[in-house]
Amino acid sequence: MLTTPKPLNPNEWLADTSDCKGFYRALQEHLIESVSRPLGAPSSKVAYLFQKHPSGQFDDEVYELADQLRSTVLEVHGVHFPASEKESKWDYLQLFTLIPKLHFVNCHFYCSEFSNEFLQPHFTGCTFHHKFQVAEWDAPDQGFALFESCCFKQKASIKGNELGRLPVMGYSSVFKDCELAQVSVKNTEVDTRLFWFSIEIPAKLQKLKIKNCTIKKKLSLANIKGIQSLELISTVFNKKFALINCSCAAVDINNTNFNGLADFYESRFEKLRIQKSIFRDFAGFEDCHFGVEQAEPSKIFLNYVTFYSFINFRSAVFNQPLDLRNTNRQQQPNFLDARFKAQALQGTDRETFRIIKHSFDAVGNHIEANKYFARELQAYRRELHQQAAKGETNNLRERLLLWLNAQISNHGQNYLKPAIWLGVTISLAALVFANDRNPWFTAHPLMQNWWDPTVDFMNGLALGFLPIHALVGQSKHHLAFVLLVTLVLISTFTWHLLVAIRRHSKR
Repeated sequence: MLTTPKPLNPNEWLADTSDCKGFYRALQEHLIESVSRPLGAPSSKVAYLFQKHPSGQFDDEVYELADQLRSTVLEVHGVHFPASEKESKWDYLQLFTLIPKLHFVNCHFYCSEFSNEFLQPHFTGCTFHHKFQVAEWDAPDQGFALFESCCFKQKASIKGNELGRLPVMGYSSVFKDCELAQVSVKNTEVDTRLFWFSIEIPAKLQKLKIKNCTIKKKLSLANIKGIQSLELISTVFNKKFALINCSCAAVDINNTNFNGLADFYESRFEKLRIQKSIFRDFAGFEDCHFGVEQAEPSKIFLNYVTFYSFINFRSAVFNQPLDLRNTNRQQQPNFLDARFKAQALQGTDRETFRIIKHSFDAVGNHIEANKYFARELQAYRRELHQQAAKGETNNLRERLLLWLNAQISNHGQNYLKPAIWLGVTISLAALVFANDRNPWFTAHPLMQNWWDPTVDFMNGLALGFLPIHALVGQSKHHLAFVLLVTLVLISTFTWHLLVAIRRHSKR
């Protein structure tokens, strides 16, 4: 009866009174036997205590034994605990009133709560098959974790007590090396370490939600793969928050204050949204990966976020667009060696690139600043095209200038392109002048009827430009327009070449 699996549906178990009675009797006998042996007490005296414990009216001769029971830590091995109905005749939880200090080892729990006002439990290697609510418990002794190497197949919930405090007291941590499907912590002030994962044991946590809490101890999650959801809502972290080398499908941080260091080193986020939050100390996103390549476009949002200290995005990889427009920063962020993949470059807005550019300018890294200056202008081009497509404004002149700038030198970032354009212009001009001296190409007679008048008109316009009139001799008036176009192109390409070379050396 004690070691057989129980139904996952609590109602199915509670509907069978005979099973409830049988389990109650079997557990009572097991506890009597387990207590009698180490204390050297007669089984009859222990049984007498269990019979009288609801009334608390003990004979004088068993008071001493009752005190011994309350101070003894009893281990319970391998028992499968079903659901229990409070204040019913066969509520087995009342059996623990006499033996509050219990160490459950490799037990199974099919109940949603395990509450007894006197209970001081400690769980090792246990499995919880149902949603489980952590009750108000005190530690049996100092140094114990409440749950150690336990497996929670469904959600484990912790709610604050009437005073808004953590319901468990005296434990070194709540979850130590546990396998957790989902953890919810709400409306409480946490002064005990929530999680403790050993380096040698792979940590497992699928979902974590902390809402309306004050975390007074360090919260550290490291080397956890497969976190499906991490939600930090209306919470204050007074000490360090660390999410190190973790893989997260979705992270939502809303209305949360980090008063201590916040470190997300080497973590991966498929989706990340931080809004209405404050980082008062160092915020580190070094070597982080944001978004997933080839996924649907989804921005990495930092919306109405305030940073009072240093922000580090060193060596971060952005697979999805980044949005920093609505952030407040007292110091410049560090984006050294950060990489933006193609999809991120196409979706990141101009203001974000301007912020990054300015951060490099502030420390004198003008080469990297120039790279982000080009990306800022590319984003500006996209914005102008989007505005024109929506009919908000035409901006034809700006769009044309930006397009030419991109084609000639990629906004001053590519000095090979203007050099090639310059070489092609000089070569074509040389061919025209060589053909004029020794004609080897002439227009077809049918073309001359409209070609010659057009050329004469263009040359007349060019000669109206006084510098050209002074440069062209009487015998070369027919080449005035070619010379004017050549000089304009050579000047343009030379200027772009010089700008690009300078920006690759010093801005």
